Amino acid sequence: ICQAEGTILCSTCKNAQDNTGAFFDMPIVHAAISLHAPGKVLTALLYAYKYEGSDEAAMEIGRTVFLFGYTNKEWFAGADTVTYVPLHPRRLAERGYNQAEYIAKRLSEAIDVPCERILARRRYTKQQARLDESGREENVTGAFGVIGEVAGKRIVLVDDVYTTGATVVSCIEELYSKGAAHVKVFTLLYRE
Repeated sequence: ICQAEGTILCSTCKNAQDNTGAFFDMPIVHAAISLHAPGKVLTALLYAYKYEGSDEAAMEIGRTVFLFGYTNKEWFAGADTVTYVPLHPRRLAERGYNQAEYIAKRLSEAIDVPCERILARRRYTKQQARLDESGREENVTGAFGVIGEVAGKRIVLVDDVYTTGATVVSCIEELYSKGAAHVKVFTLLYRE
């Protein structure tokens, strides 16, 4: 973060990281939570992992998510499963991994709730980061389908970044339409 040589995250930058989380209300869901860091530590780590494939950055993100989940278990109490926003098979093949799935698995381990793949992309979509707010909503409308059993389940839905909420809202609508009892959202970053 500070460009010091030798490690992806030096002790100074690590200590500057804010892991308190941002809890907020959002449409459709009673609450959502995101980790975020005004000093951009998590933003830089996510960029290094998501776009550069940095294993070191992934490990730091995993540690941060695990610690947060473990110390905030009460917020996730009652959840039956953790799931994640899926990538289209084409994008998954290009990137080689789904960062939301990785985050979901670390959270799942921390809160001792199983992680399941219960959503799939119905169609290939443009990258949300390259679109404005109205374009983001249009891009993901109807893009997701449920492939697992969700009726009556309390679900924690995980994504990497919450910006406009278009992606998670599209997933949540699909989950509720198939009978999910309740959905909470967890993201690594929240962009105001």
